[in-house]
Amino acid sequence: MGRDTELAELQALLTRHRLVTLTGPGGAGKTRLAVELGLRVQPRFPDGVWLVELAALTDGALLVQSVADCLGISEEVGRPILDTVTDTLAPHRAVLLLDNCEHLVLPAARLTEALLSRCPHLRVLTTSREPLDVPGETVVRVGELPLPGSRQNLTRTHLLTSAAVRLFVERARAAAPDFQLTDENVDDVAALCTRLDGIPLAIELAARRVRLLTVAEINSRLDDRFRLLTRGSRTAADRHRDLRTTIEWSHDLLEAHEQAAMRRLSVLVGGFGLSTATAACADGRTVLAEDMIDLLADLEARSLIVPQRASAANRFRQLESIRMYGRERLDTADETDATFDRLASHLLRLAEPIVGDDMLHCYEELEPLDTERANLTATVDWAARVGDSRHLPLAAALGRCWRHHGQAAEGRALLRTALESTGPAHPARAAALEQAAALAAGQGDHPEAMALVTEATRIALGSGHPIPLVRALSTLARVHLSCDRNADAYAASARCLEIVEPLGRPLDTAVCLHNLAWTALQCGNTDRAGELMESCLPLYRRHSPHPLPPEWLHTAGAHALAREDAKTAEQHLRQGLRAYLVSADSGILPVTGVLTLESLAVAASQREQPRRALRLGAVASALRRARRLHSDPATERELRQALAEARARLSPAGAREAEREGRALSLPQALDYAVHDVWQERGDGPLPLTDREREIARLVAVGLTNRELAQRIHVSQRTVESHLENIRARLDLRSRAQLAAWATRHLGAGAPDSARG
Repeated sequence: MGRDTELAELQALLTRHRLVTLTGPGGAGKTRLAVELGLRVQPRFPDGVWLVELAALTDGALLVQSVADCLGISEEVGRPILDTVTDTLAPHRAVLLLDNCEHLVLPAARLTEALLSRCPHLRVLTTSREPLDVPGETVVRVGELPLPGSRQNLTRTHLLTSAAVRLFVERARAAAPDFQLTDENVDDVAALCTRLDGIPLAIELAARRVRLLTVAEINSRLDDRFRLLTRGSRTAADRHRDLRTTIEWSHDLLEAHEQAAMRRLSVLVGGFGLSTATAACADGRTVLAEDMIDLLADLEARSLIVPQRASAANRFRQLESIRMYGRERLDTADETDATFDRLASHLLRLAEPIVGDDMLHCYEELEPLDTERANLTATVDWAARVGDSRHLPLAAALGRCWRHHGQAAEGRALLRTALESTGPAHPARAAALEQAAALAAGQGDHPEAMALVTEATRIALGSGHPIPLVRALSTLARVHLSCDRNADAYAASARCLEIVEPLGRPLDTAVCLHNLAWTALQCGNTDRAGELMESCLPLYRRHSPHPLPPEWLHTAGAHALAREDAKTAEQHLRQGLRAYLVSADSGILPVTGVLTLESLAVAASQREQPRRALRLGAVASALRRARRLHSDPATERELRQALAEARARLSPAGAREAEREGRALSLPQALDYAVHDVWQERGDGPLPLTDREREIARLVAVGLTNRELAQRIHVSQRTVESHLENIRARLDLRSRAQLAAWATRHLGAGAPDSARG
């Protein structure tokens, strides 16, 4: 189920290549897929497709004999059985399917190489949790089934576009014929399939439990999944009778250092790249840092780590069931604290611009830490639990990440706990207070914000270190702005510039110039803001390897709006918002993105585009309400006036309709509309696609396979499949050919964005 694309591609591969290996994690369905493939290609191979099951074979020396027995080849006295087998197969057009080779990789590789060299018409198809590494081998990873995706307000129709959900529903009905996918259980089914990573075996084992439990009850027990997901089919192989045994089969095939890495990686709940994996695993004894590249490659080859969903290249994760198994092993080995200790030191190094003597200049400098946000959360929890002194600086760093994403409530609770549990002399106290103050200001809690930042400034003044003082004063200016004390904010920002300029740190100076320009704008001093922007922008471009931050582009746009140059403002604002198009599918829009949407609404109002202004204003308002974020008073006044002017240009009913249309947009649709200003009426055709979806549609139109597509855009093949399912559902298309035709007609195959309809 859900493997039609893979089957079509595998048939083509088996025609072009003589050795194809299906790899993937235990329970992914490699054997089922290989057997189905064998049935489909059988008409092209008149001498048969032969299945040799190796799971029960423990002695590699008996492998050739097992193949001979399957083929009905009798041993000849005084002659090696391999010679007899190859001589018998040599003239025949056949396929040999060697199933479950992972525990016999070396003998299977040697046998396969001998068969292919001596039997010119033979094709070999193998399944294994790792490749054979034989010359000419084509490796195809059998990944997880496509999942529902992170769509709000899931419907049964949307959900059934997911093969993982269809499998669960079918197997649940087999176990309990009255089971139905309903509006009441739709969210629970989506969550269950996602938590089980779309692994067919795990989904089937969970589906059997609907005889006794509701889907919600099954979900609630998944933290103890190794006890819950047992008792598979009586006819299944032993290693597939329950989830624990399936994973143990892979674990027991590892060397000791590989087992150590597998269990230590289990603390990385948010996935990992090389540096973070090295920090968690390398202890200088069992696992060496210089071996980590090869070690991760081996674990990926065995499907014990997989490419992380929707991430940049070179980032991986453990499937959740494998991670939970590894965590059990880590606790049993009494290595949990030592692993977290190494990880905490690594994360603290990434947090230096927040808690040390450096300043953040742009998001690219925060991104290495922000990418590890889930791992940072787990490490903060560990540090709090064991009383580690790094609890406070790590919490401050996490608070800064959450502040970027507008998760103020979570950040405030975290920092409040960390500050209460740490003494007043802790060197990271001022940094933690700054983050807590900024988060409080973002939620409109002005008294607490002012109290926190006042204490942070007092500590920073006493430290004698200029950069921590500048950070504290910058936060003080932010709090003053939230309280509508713009003159005080300007004074604090000016003081930051006075401190930094003599230090000879041009990027720090550029940041302070920009912050002062923003404060000048809030004070209504447009000319001064323009002078400061003319100073900071070239200074940043000259000394930073990164593009202008979206925050700075927003300030440039706001300055143009203050001069009533809406056209220039839109250019800056759209450029800044483009940075968030890539992450829109995950539902993430940083606070700056919300501000930019609001400013685009003001620009639309200035340009007498009332429907666009009200749509964008409605989107931004919904985002603020969802996160309980407050605007600075000056920003709020400007937006309120612009939206009032937009409403006045429409009838009351027209204004309400425009706002309703804005609220109905998903985040990807809203950003696409904000950046490209293309509105498609809901009744006139399919919903608009995101930039990534348009790119995929174009590549389908020029004939790329899913595998080639995944390599081209640097994501996993499963991510491509999920995108394709979403695209077809959104456009109401049934096939790849229809999608290719649609892309050619509407986008132009390989055409630039300007070809958008």
